[in-house]
Amino acid sequence: DRDGVVRYAAPQLHAIVGVAAARIIDRPVTELIGSATNPLDMEALAEVGTVQWDVVDDTGEVRYLETVVSDRLDDQAIQGVVLNTRDVTDRHVAQVALAYRAYHDTLTDLANRELFEQCVTEAIGESGHPDETLAVILIDLDDFKTVNDSLGHAAGDALLGEVATRLRATLRAEDIAARLGGDEFAILLSRVRDLEEVE
Repeated sequence: DRDGVVRYAAPQLHAIVGVAAARIIDRPVTELIGSATNPLDMEALAEVGTVQWDVVDDTGEVRYLETVVSDRLDDQAIQGVVLNTRDVTDRHVAQVALAYRAYHDTLTDLANRELFEQCVTEAIGESGHPDETLAVILIDLDDFKTVNDSLGHAAGDALLGEVATRLRATLRAEDIAARLGGDEFAILLSRVRDLEEVE
């Protein structure tokens, strides 16, 4: 209704979004929203054609929804905003995975060159404390080609994976390790005081 209280939910609601209709009838629709913190303005919502949001279903899982909004506030039979919703969780998860893959190395799961360059640019822009700086460490594995040539590419891939694991284990949470390509790695250290700390 005009106040954002759910007055009707189709019986198919549970099958579509995993939420029992009885759970939301006579309750604010904002209680359904998993991540939004601002209350919904029903009249403003009515002006939007399609919205995407997420809900926590009855099992505690997050589901991502796409909703077509129809303004029926002036319809005397309805007097509300009608939300026709479908579950787009699979699509959302695929999009998130695709975006993640665009910025991470598939072999080591470290940041790739593009993400690393973005992080360095952001770190330079954010640095400003007079007692702190940032550092970039470049790492190249000597004679890596010999590993591939003598033991095969599977062994070389395993070695790169182990290097990535060890790099991650030595870094602080705010630092970033990346595989730039081949046997080249890089580390961005933020908020360091001097060369000794970097070493």
